[in-house]
Amino acid sequence: MKNNKLAVEFSSKMHTPKLFTILSQLEKEEWTSWSKMLKGQTQDGSDARQMVEIVHKNKNKLSEMGQAEDIQVRYFPERTAKYVSNLLSSLLSLTEDWIVLNQLEREAYQKELAMLRWYNERGLYQLANASAETIETGIVSKTGLSLVNPLVLWQLNYYQHFSHNNIKNETGPVLMEKMVHSFQEFVLNQSLVFLCELQNWGKIISQPFEAEVNILHQLLLADTRVQHRNFLYDLLSILKNHDVQTVCTLKERLFAGEIAKGETLHTIATIYVTRAFMKMNAAGFEVPKKFLIEMIEYGLETGVYSNHGKLSTYSFHNLVMTMSATLEYDIVCDFIEKWVVKVNTRNIESTKALAMAYNCFYHQKFKEILRYTWRSDFEFYHQKIMALCLHCIACFLSRNEEPDLYQSSYNSFKNTLLRNKEKTSEHEYRIYSNLIDFLKRCDEEDLAAIDLKNYEVIIFRSWCKDVLDGKYRI
Repeated sequence: MKNNKLAVEFSSKMHTPKLFTILSQLEKEEWTSWSKMLKGQTQDGSDARQMVEIVHKNKNKLSEMGQAEDIQVRYFPERTAKYVSNLLSSLLSLTEDWIVLNQLEREAYQKELAMLRWYNERGLYQLANASAETIETGIVSKTGLSLVNPLVLWQLNYYQHFSHNNIKNETGPVLMEKMVHSFQEFVLNQSLVFLCELQNWGKIISQPFEAEVNILHQLLLADTRVQHRNFLYDLLSILKNHDVQTVCTLKERLFAGEIAKGETLHTIATIYVTRAFMKMNAAGFEVPKKFLIEMIEYGLETGVYSNHGKLSTYSFHNLVMTMSATLEYDIVCDFIEKWVVKVNTRNIESTKALAMAYNCFYHQKFKEILRYTWRSDFEFYHQKIMALCLHCIACFLSRNEEPDLYQSSYNSFKNTLLRNKEKTSEHEYRIYSNLIDFLKRCDEEDLAAIDLKNYEVIIFRSWCKDVLDGKYRI
């Protein structure tokens, strides 16, 4: 038993098996589907079936199950660790098959296109032609600018033409013409989306992407339907220049359904129009603040920020930070109250508390932050470390009155970050560790001797600048 304990202790320090990492992302209804599918692929009474039931039973604590060695000791003492490892690999393969099937079901027309190819490969040309006609009719009847629809039409005509199906002879040049024109439509739409991304990321990372931009502009010279893609041309223009009227018009066109909902294009357009409102507001342009809340709520209602109807804690907190930096405190409070119930978390109250702490921070209600950050029941590490960060900032500003409280919060923040360095991204670790160093120096040095330029990245840089500028009595 002693050796078994050592094996468990050693293996528990290793990484979580890939199967558990994947399954940890499943939602409640997906667990039911996964379990049903894998039970259908395993024999009743077999070790594989038992493993499926063990995993399902422990679905909320997969990270605690350990490696194959741990599972072998706990559940399969008569088997070897190698046997259990192979068992996990088999279930991983079945799980990947289940994921692929689910993806095909969710992605528009992918199941139908897969069947079309199969029909043609097996010589079932009448079924292939009927399927192609159904797909094409469905797409043609749809309204709204789309990346998916021209792509599917091109694939459909491509699979029909490049097969032994006699349809290409029966239709004459029509099939080839439709294939080329749908391909061109997809390329032109995608070129404009790529230009928007290059414009956005070029500013973020100070990279002009001149060669790539030139390639895409050359493709767009062949665009004879500029008006058809006018939304995308306007979207690109607001990324280059502040134009309140164009942004407001794009907002109304989005709301009117000009972009097909549920697509990546709709997500991109919604996010860029929202960011344009924020940037113009920050630059001093007169933009109605209600537009920002309308855009964010539109994005929430149309699934832009959610996955399967649920918001991740990351998305929710990012939205709260965005709003808190722009909108009035009470408006953000109402938003938090309304949307926190849609967050994919087992602890709504702690998620709400952190959101309120953000709101207090951005509205300089620093003492009130402590009402929300004292708790230790945050579900995710990124929530816990941010709560400690905000708590430490609040205590820092009142450290002259309560030095012990500040020192305790500082040590807790610093030690928690150090203990969790392996699970923290490099960027996240740097922004927090630099803030910790900044706070330490503020406590020990003359503020005039501290230069923020020495910190390439640091969280809450604007607040740090305010500290150095003497905005707060510290």
